[in-house]
Amino acid sequence: MRIKNIRDSKDNINRVLIIGKGTIMAIIISIILLAIYGVILAYTALSESTMPIFVTAITIISITASAIYVSAKVDSKGWLNGAIAGLIYMVVLFLISLLFKTGTVIEKGIIVKIFIGFLVGGLAGMIGINLK
Repeated sequence: MRIKNIRDSKDNINRVLIIGKGTIMAIIISIILLAIYGVILAYTALSESTMPIFVTAITIISITASAIYVSAKVDSKGWLNGAIAGLIYMVVLFLISLLFKTGTVIEKGIIVKIFIGFLVGGLAGMIGINLK
């Protein structure tokens, strides 16, 4: 019985590390895509009014890549692990946005955005677990 508990704790630690790597990967993807979008904005006639659409698309792409990575590395419950990766990514994004805002005003739609990150992560996790 004791050996099983040690194995379970190693699996949990491994799962946490994989989710952490997936979240870092999503942040790196977001930074790269946002930099590309910034260059496109600077050197083309593309309007800044497209920013909300592109930021949303970049967020979805990042969460999807992260959740697929996480669920492909984990042996079971891809939807749950992908959803957790999406949730953590959105919470980290929210915390980073608080650093750059003046005051501590929390957007009204932040709960919806975090839930959408959880949902997108779960759906992508289902895809990732089936890609094995």
